[in-house]
Amino acid sequence: MDRKFIICDIDGVLIDTSWIWGFVQKYPIKDKSQVWDFFNRNCNAAINGIDKVCSNFVKNLAQERECGIYFLTARSERVALETREVLRKRLGFDVSKCNFSFRKESDNESSVVSKQNRLKLLKNLGYEFEVAIDDDRNICDMYSRNGIETVINWQLGSIPTGVVALYAQDDKLNQLLRG
Repeated sequence: MDRKFIICDIDGVLIDTSWIWGFVQKYPIKDKSQVWDFFNRNCNAAINGIDKVCSNFVKNLAQERECGIYFLTARSERVALETREVLRKRLGFDVSKCNFSFRKESDNESSVVSKQNRLKLLKNLGYEFEVAIDDDRNICDMYSRNGIETVINWQLGSIPTGVVALYAQDDKLNQLLRG
């Protein structure tokens, strides 16, 4: 079993679920559990955009570094099966070779705290993480504070300048982004 991993977020990095949060802001839902229920019912919808460039980057970087892929997400365990299927069908991940950490249904912590708690548990179990990719700057900062050397703030649909700077030499970037 792999013990070295690349952490990758899902929402805002690989799958565009921003419309869900836009809807919640436009039509405020007061109850937090109803907000998450709405998110869970829509986070795997076929209308959600995907970022194949980022998925190619993650798969190729994992291969280059001889690491596994660990999806550490704020998504609920309630949508775990559907999420794996979307990652397999729409983005081409071999989910049988990926690891996943979904938040427990009862986890009402912020995404930063939830991910930090799960990261701590995984590190205590001996997992090592070389790279973390997330769209939330606060979560990226948390990964840095937890000793993950390379943290990439990836916004869906764009290639971060940090990625370009790290891999632009010797045509490495084109190799990593290729499908």
